[in-house]
Amino acid sequence: MKKIFAKNVKWDLTDIYKDLDDPKIAENEQRFKSWVKTFNSEYKDDFTRGNISAESLANAIKERERFGSETSIHRSYFYLRQSQNQLDDEVNKSVDRVDAFFSELSAQTLWFSLSINKLPEKKIQKLLLSPLLKNYRYFLTELRKFRKYQLSEKEEQVIVKKDQTGASAFVQLYDRLDGMREFEIFHNGKKQRLNYNEIQSIASDSDNRKVRRKASDVINEKFKQDSRINAFILNTLIQDSKIEREMRGYKFPQQPTLLSYGIERKTLESLVSAVTAGYPICERYYKTKTKTSGLKTLYEWDRYNRPFKIEKEDKYSWEDAKKIVLDAFGSLDPKFRNIANDFFKNNWIDAQVSPGKSSGGYCLSPSPKHHPYIFMNYTGAPRDVMTLAHELGHGIHNVLSSKQSFVNYHSSTAVAEIASIFCEGIVFDSLYQKTNDPLAKMNMLANRIQSSFATVFRQIAFYLFESDIHTHRLKQGTLSVEQLNEYFMKRLQAMFRKGLTLTKDHGYLWGVVSHFYWFNFYVFAYSMGELLTLSLMAEYRREGKSFLNGYIQALETGGSANPYDITKMMGVDISDKKFWDGGIRLLDELVREFELLSDTYNRQ
Repeated sequence: MKKIFAKNVKWDLTDIYKDLDDPKIAENEQRFKSWVKTFNSEYKDDFTRGNISAESLANAIKERERFGSETSIHRSYFYLRQSQNQLDDEVNKSVDRVDAFFSELSAQTLWFSLSINKLPEKKIQKLLLSPLLKNYRYFLTELRKFRKYQLSEKEEQVIVKKDQTGASAFVQLYDRLDGMREFEIFHNGKKQRLNYNEIQSIASDSDNRKVRRKASDVINEKFKQDSRINAFILNTLIQDSKIEREMRGYKFPQQPTLLSYGIERKTLESLVSAVTAGYPICERYYKTKTKTSGLKTLYEWDRYNRPFKIEKEDKYSWEDAKKIVLDAFGSLDPKFRNIANDFFKNNWIDAQVSPGKSSGGYCLSPSPKHHPYIFMNYTGAPRDVMTLAHELGHGIHNVLSSKQSFVNYHSSTAVAEIASIFCEGIVFDSLYQKTNDPLAKMNMLANRIQSSFATVFRQIAFYLFESDIHTHRLKQGTLSVEQLNEYFMKRLQAMFRKGLTLTKDHGYLWGVVSHFYWFNFYVFAYSMGELLTLSLMAEYRREGKSFLNGYIQALETGGSANPYDITKMMGVDISDKKFWDGGIRLLDELVREFELLSDTYNRQ
């Protein structure tokens, strides 16, 4: 019988609704409809005529925040339920219904942002001087960035209404296929049907190389079988993005993402340049791992395993993981431990692997007036302990920023990974310092390096792949499966150079990267967050507790400032190209430490 880790570790969603038939659902949706009607009657005529005072604008934004907060909590319930089981038809129907309902409400209130963006620059600058709008200056300034890309109200309404049968529908299709996907493998003396997280854990973590290869082959074959439908979905989403960009007048594919993240193009280019220049570090590490493992060549099934086989395979119970994470957070600051403990105590985490459950992990934070939720698939692997720390980092960040109002609550995606990766680093440092066995210590360091490579080098390789396929779609049309494979392999193999070889069928694994489907160009944020955090961890080790003042202040800022100002609170300047080069040097130091430990071991 398959061992279940994190048994019964599931969300308690009754603090939103008791079930899908809770009468409060219909009551709230009726109230939302009434709110839109009242809001429109009170503000629309004046706003569309440009008759906007500081007082009316401040009051309207506050009303929008109240509405946004309540509807976000409402909608989250259905998406959280769907993540738990993508195969539940009743939940899926509810998600479709809720999407259609809010699509209609959104279309009815589009005039609000359009009216603000139609104001002359002199008028908006005068309004921004008012103390009544002090809390909303950043929000309004960011909104105005999209001024020249907005369409007429009717056109915007068409986009919103059609999206539920367009892009959003195809993302839903991808997610539901993901929930249905099973991988059949003969493992531990019996045939097993596993979800992606379970088989990926075997492919990555098993000490038996033949088992890792078999699991990897099963994964590759499954995504090969699904490649045509995945390619159709991806092509459709890229084309949808292309059409909307052309309608709005954006000049290049990444532009909408960069504007929404508050990141300048030259900053992203500096990041990409620093990371790709660091690929030889990745190659050096895997060449050292090859030598240490006594193998001639490493393949994709050798990317994440431990280089040294020790008698006891590392598996952590849920209680073990909880203690490890809470103890590490407590050593950082009692505030971090206390916030994290609330997630365990109040059932804000869903970790048990179950049929139909979505793959991956995330932290969903509906509103500053409601607690966040953590989603993951816990299989007991060391990587899962780090995932738990990572998602709790997001949760802590969102709890700290809950002092902000709704429009200032969520931080820019460009800096959203700082707290999560920092918390991962704290947990790693804690475990690493407590480990005395030299082989176990080297394995831990290898895991840390491999995780950083997956976050820094691999995510930039993903970003370059995504850039390739959007450019191809723009200039040459639909991408075939073979072309998608070719672009994917070109970008992924480049990070390993000659240190590790990806087999031909690994090219189908663009199908597993959900971010290609959910968002456009999200992936670079992981690399940005990791390099930022490496620098912040180094600063923390130098300064100790005094470092935390600026760090916590930055987390509390939420989305009320741009990424450049937020990171300056932490003592770094992401606009400086040298900063990213410095982050790569820190990765180089980790690899040098591993090389020294390996040389010492090999001489013994």
